[in-house]
Amino acid sequence: MGTCFYHPREYHVSMGIMSVHPNYSGKGVGKAMVNPILDCSKHIGYKAYRLINGAFNLDSFSLYYR
Repeated sequence: MGTCFYHPREYHVSMGIMSVHPNYSGKGVGKAMVNPILDCSKHIGYKAYRLINGAFNLDSFSLYYR
């Protein structure tokens, strides 16, 4: 259905390459991948998240905005 790469750092988590198969677009797959990363990061005590995104990847902005 999809994939999401994340990189824990000393003080923050970076999330980068993420993709969802077109058949599952708009069905909550991206949110289901991102939420556990954010929840775990909060539990660890990270105070920041870094989203890495290409300027031409407009489809991802709606997910990141939410």
